[in-house]
Amino acid sequence: MDSIKISLEQFRNLMLSAGYDHVTERSWAPNTKIEERTHPFDANGIVIQGEMTLGIKGNDPRKLTTGDTFNILANTPHSEEY
Repeated sequence: MDSIKISLEQFRNLMLSAGYDHVTERSWAPNTKIEERTHPFDANGIVIQGEMTLGIKGNDPRKLTTGDTFNILANTPHSEEY
């Protein structure tokens, strides 16, 4: 799936208009690796600075840069590298 480049403000407005009650901003130090995990909710995200590699089980890892968006369905194994 190709990502769509948008701004943080556009992303926030899109998520709030879709019925989400908040948008949480998170940041990680360079070279942070998060091993494969899942969570019980769909996750929508946008890279607002730098880049990340997103590995979703069953797919090739994707390199995302500033403005790229992504979606991870609930209970989907995935890993992240910043």
